[in-house]
Amino acid sequence: MTDLVLPRHLDVFRKHLADSTGLLMIRYAPDHTILAASEVFISQIPDAGNFIGESVHDYMCDPDGRDCSLLSTTHSELPITFTIQLKPTGNTYLCGLYPDDSGFILVGETLAESEDEKLQRMALMTNELANLTLELRRRNAELELANQTIRELTRVDPLTGLANRRHFAEALDTAMTFARRHEQPLSLISIDIDRFKTINDTYGHDGGDEVLRVFSDLLRESCRNEDLPVRLGGEEFLLLLPNTVIDEAFTLAERLRERMSKTVFFSGGRSVTASFGLTQLTEGDNYFNFMKRADMALYEAKSGGRNKTVVRMTSEAAK
Repeated sequence: MTDLVLPRHLDVFRKHLADSTGLLMIRYAPDHTILAASEVFISQIPDAGNFIGESVHDYMCDPDGRDCSLLSTTHSELPITFTIQLKPTGNTYLCGLYPDDSGFILVGETLAESEDEKLQRMALMTNELANLTLELRRRNAELELANQTIRELTRVDPLTGLANRRHFAEALDTAMTFARRHEQPLSLISIDIDRFKTINDTYGHDGGDEVLRVFSDLLRESCRNEDLPVRLGGEEFLLLLPNTVIDEAFTLAERLRERMSKTVFFSGGRSVTASFGLTQLTEGDNYFNFMKRADMALYEAKSGGRNKTVVRMTSEAAK
């Protein structure tokens, strides 16, 4: 027989090929064009060199001479068994049709022997392929879960476990659309750890990382399920608050600020503070001016002495 490249999950065919020299095998694509075939098929067609790329329907029909609709069966309905006739010779085969990474594999045995024997052998092969198909689906589910995990990791800050900048950008667009459609408030808090460079210079990056992790835990503990705490990078954080008016956001920010200022770090008992800038989504806001307003409020909090919470509802410069 000619070599036929089989997908990994159909390696069981190799055993059957080794035991059977008279198998008709055709591998064809979803559009029914032939990709490869066994010698049994090639020896029975007039132009053996030109069948690649031709439709499998050009060479096969059902026993009554009609187009065989089962050749167009979807993967979800496989494997199946049926009888088919080779058009050039009229020889009839009992066939099994199986899913393949490239489309389909048709395996047939001549009905010259006892049909019961053929049915029994095809039933055995069908059972084996059914088990392999189930295993393939299980592995595909595992692969999808692994891919989902990878996708999630690309949206999470590895140090703190909070959402990262990429996740926030996706979530903010969705949150703004939802808030406008349902006429709900949406608030945003921009946060910065005060004098963080001094912390790194004094206690090293391990000390700085400890502060970031502790603050992230405080941030996470203060959130509802629908809120989104974010680490933008460095000592910068955001907190996106759906269905939250600015007064509620202010109360939350103040509670976080006070908890942070009372938390003791390092063996020397040093306290660390944070500054907060707040705003609420207004009519006509886009991604950039909504973010800019929160950043302006944060800048005012830091320039006003740090360890403060400032609310800004307009992007106009302060007079």
